[in-house]
Amino acid sequence: MRPSRKLACSRPKRQSNVSLTHVEERGGAVIDIAAPTAAARVAVQGAQLLSWTPRGFADVLWCSPVSPLGGGKAIRGGIPVCWPWFGPHATDPGRPQHGFARNLPWRLEHSTVSGDTAELTFALAAKACSAFAPEHDLDATLTLRIGQRLEMSLATVNRGTTTAPLSLALHTYFAVTDVAAIEIGGLDGAIYRDNTRGGIATPHTGPMRIAAETIALFDDAPERQTISDPGAKRKIIIDRSGTGSTIVWNPGANAATMADIPPGDATRFICVESGCIGARGVTLAPGARHALNVALSVVTLYRFRLSRRAAMDGAGNGTRSHMSKLTHLNARGEAHMVDVSDKAVTSRSATAQGFVAMQPETLAQLREGTAKKGDVLATARIAGIMAAKKTHELIPLCHPLAITKATVDFTLEDRGVRVAATVKVGGQTGVEMEALTAVTVACLTIYDMLKAVEKSMSIEGVHLVEKTGGKSGVYRAASP
Repeated sequence: MRPSRKLACSRPKRQSNVSLTHVEERGGAVIDIAAPTAAARVAVQGAQLLSWTPRGFADVLWCSPVSPLGGGKAIRGGIPVCWPWFGPHATDPGRPQHGFARNLPWRLEHSTVSGDTAELTFALAAKACSAFAPEHDLDATLTLRIGQRLEMSLATVNRGTTTAPLSLALHTYFAVTDVAAIEIGGLDGAIYRDNTRGGIATPHTGPMRIAAETIALFDDAPERQTISDPGAKRKIIIDRSGTGSTIVWNPGANAATMADIPPGDATRFICVESGCIGARGVTLAPGARHALNVALSVVTLYRFRLSRRAAMDGAGNGTRSHMSKLTHLNARGEAHMVDVSDKAVTSRSATAQGFVAMQPETLAQLREGTAKKGDVLATARIAGIMAAKKTHELIPLCHPLAITKATVDFTLEDRGVRVAATVKVGGQTGVEMEALTAVTVACLTIYDMLKAVEKSMSIEGVHLVEKTGGKSGVYRAASP
């Protein structure tokens, strides 16, 4: 390895704890990024991120320990840039698989540091592309924002005078403890082309699991996927925009034919790629620009499980443990969604309230409708209603419900604004959580709309006022 040198880096005036260092390794130039919230490595060839290790977690990316990091051969692992075509070229099979961007050195245009986040922008000029795609005049830039959250933006501009077809992907190799034990979420109901069976269209249901070689091309997929890895006790969250496609790949037993995947390593990664492929490919007009944006974050994966003793009746004293009455726990003390299929369909309602306390000057702007962000209460009402409809996506184990009515109302008082939400449904489970969620999000929206005026506002007393319907009947909170 050659001696390292510090990269020239434009920075804000205040001192930063982020450092960028340039080294030579395995035949290629590499940039090491060290920050309080993350460490990362980027190969100059392909502007390819090789490693991203956010604080508190192991490396999120898998990269082959034997793959050269330069010399023009595609690097195995990390996040290769497949551009300006994905897979084989549409008309010329002699051109490189997945385009040529990952085979060429990119130029570091600039690097900046803001707080604990480093931002690097790499460019691949049209001149560098001309040998591989002379019929088009495209250039690309890749911006990496590296911190506790990883943000990537791949921008393409058509500098030519003719329309250019474009298909692309960020071919991300995620590190996992055992590919057979993970679950990939966010693809339920989507249709994929199964390239292990000749591209046959296959509908997918539930979480995706990997048991053998997998080449699943979802031309049209939701904008968020997750990878739950119980062995690593973490969940990787993939959010994206400007990309309609997801590709899931693992070579399975075929890894034995790939010299740059050491024996056994195929079980230690899964590729969940974000891109624009197939029917979601892009047609780029002269002068037009397209941006593919992907953000990665990691959270701890908790498996809530009570001890066997806590999940059973109290031992020796004839009393019943309160924990055993929690219906979100099964007989083994594991969290699960309650089965309500045997419950009767009844009319159910719930009302919740909360309060946003604020200074008189802030309240005056609310009364007069002079807040700079616009109509505060109208925005908060819409936010609350939308939140009620999305409660099952926000609160684990809540059932999705076909809500029949949701209202959010406001009362201006001397100290601030009182928020009340009522939700109704004809169903087999109640809507208390929907009402509470509506109130909470409406209160948060009021705060967001007015925080430029007053940051000391407080949200107080969110509680259930009343619920009706269901086996337990009517509940009314005691008067304060």
